[in-house]
Amino acid sequence: MKVFLETRSPALSQAMTRVIHALTEHAPRHIQIVHTQSRADLVVIHTVDHAATMRAVESLKPGQRYAIIQYCLRTTYAPSTSSWLSLWERAQAVWSYYDLRSLMIEDGELCSFNFYMSPLGVDSRVFTVRSDVTKTYGVMTSGYIAVSECVVEAAKASASLGLTHCHLGPNLDLGPNVSYYLGISDEALAELYRRSRLVSGLRRVEGFELPAAEAILCGTRPVLFDRPHYRRWYEPWAEFIEERGPVEVTTDLIGLLQRGLPPTTKTERDEAAELFDWKNIAQGFWSRV
Repeated sequence: MKVFLETRSPALSQAMTRVIHALTEHAPRHIQIVHTQSRADLVVIHTVDHAATMRAVESLKPGQRYAIIQYCLRTTYAPSTSSWLSLWERAQAVWSYYDLRSLMIEDGELCSFNFYMSPLGVDSRVFTVRSDVTKTYGVMTSGYIAVSECVVEAAKASASLGLTHCHLGPNLDLGPNVSYYLGISDEALAELYRRSRLVSGLRRVEGFELPAAEAILCGTRPVLFDRPHYRRWYEPWAEFIEERGPVEVTTDLIGLLQRGLPPTTKTERDEAAELFDWKNIAQGFWSRV
């Protein structure tokens, strides 16, 4: 079977690049990855927007099938599962780190489709623990949208304690204590996780926040909002705070920095590495397909 995995949007998160790489690396022998959509038997659609997904499905040639990887739902312009049912039913498989069946029940909907619920993965060969690293940053954040990803709150928390701050993303003009990194290697990224006192996975409403998983494998404990879709994958390795207003979130982060979070233990790191193993995750997807 010939499969097209690439995304047409250059603005999508680095997480999608990791997904594409993992599915390519761990594809079974009978799967041939092609780089032209017209040659594919199956097209994998990376879903962050309802309208774009509809257009992607409508662009398929007669006889082409598709699979969906659902990264966003409640934050799209079609937040109800009712808008997605026909897309999911016609898909060869639907992969998401959200419990889509529970969300359908929440919306009073009923639908049967080939659902694969799984986290995203981490390369445990790169994201490792080192004992000789000094914690030089207060909080490490990531992303392009300061408001929804609570970057401002985290930067303020670091600044209030006289700590430097690390941001993986573009310059968001957050103050003189913030250093920005973009387009760095995974090895350099792992070093930033190790050098941070805590790593933020604070995305409002919904998300997976891959940096939280990568940080755990580097020995740094992440902080996430106390929501079911985060607890499902990150408990008991992460710290959780309530999803409240900017002032309250900043105060909570200051408290965590003052208290200090213990590094992840070897046992915790090994357990997380097993859950977030790309090989198992990718093979599970291909099995569903």
